[in-house]
Amino acid sequence: MRNGASEGRLGRPLGIDVNELVVEGGIGKGIAVFASDLTLDSTLIRNTEPLLNPDRVNVGLYLRQYLDVPASAVVRGSVIEGSYGLGVLAYASSIDMEGTTVRDTAPDALSQSWGWGFAIQD
Repeated sequence: MRNGASEGRLGRPLGIDVNELVVEGGIGKGIAVFASDLTLDSTLIRNTEPLLNPDRVNVGLYLRQYLDVPASAVVRGSVIEGSYGLGVLAYASSIDMEGTTVRDTAPDALSQSWGWGFAIQD
């Protein structure tokens, strides 16, 4: 939480700071953030397994607005590797990445499309 306070329920985004976390083998998403603030330091997101659903995107780190409230992230000194589809997706959200590596992103398991390290969409 930021400064010990968080409203939630879309009054104001919740915030969380994460340090030295390993997220491995998530299905479809490694970390997903909706209408909230995230700070990741020295975090490893790896080997996110594909969700075999043509209506869902597979991604290591996923940021998305919800009810017109954007998500945001600051990612420092982290590694995102071994994702299917996309390594990082910021959808109508903001992201600041410093000293971070995104690598070994494979095409989506069903469509064989993408395979991108990073995508941002408004």
